[in-house]
Amino acid sequence: MAVCVLLPAVVVGAQSVIQVRGTWTTDASGVVTHDASKWTAKEGYPLALFDEPDSFSNGTARIEFKMLDGTDDYTAGLTFGHQGASYYYVRYNTKDGNVALWRMDGPKRTVIKHGEHHEQLARDKWHRLELTVQGRRIRATVNGGPLQVEHELDQPVSGRLGLYTKPDATSAFRNLKVNP
Repeated sequence: MAVCVLLPAVVVGAQSVIQVRGTWTTDASGVVTHDASKWTAKEGYPLALFDEPDSFSNGTARIEFKMLDGTDDYTAGLTFGHQGASYYYVRYNTKDGNVALWRMDGPKRTVIKHGEHHEQLARDKWHRLELTVQGRRIRATVNGGPLQVEHELDQPVSGRLGLYTKPDATSAFRNLKVNP
């Protein structure tokens, strides 16, 4: 059984973020960045959780992301349904050029569904990732366009929201907005 050690919090605008794994920093404007060059452990996948809401099971979460660097891939995503070592995440990455839905169970990653539309997004530019959860139905889209994934899970999901990226990726996030 994996144990999550909660590290000091950083802030995204008015939103506090608890570092779980990885090297997360914040700047004066509230931009949170996972800096792969400063994270030497590279064990597991970087994860930071938002203080609020305590549980997210229905609604829409939006965050802006910027892909800055990566040795293998540029990626950014939102985690949801976080309960200990298990959670889901939606992410965009440059290797596949799509949005995908994944599940983490401890160190094991399982892809649930890849979006069908492929597009290479510009690096060093802000993009918007939007996640909608309605019971078992999950929908994620980037920039409100055709980059999307939709899926119905076996059961409703509930848990904390957070930030996801890959161990070798440097990604920045800002302006989280959650609507129940």
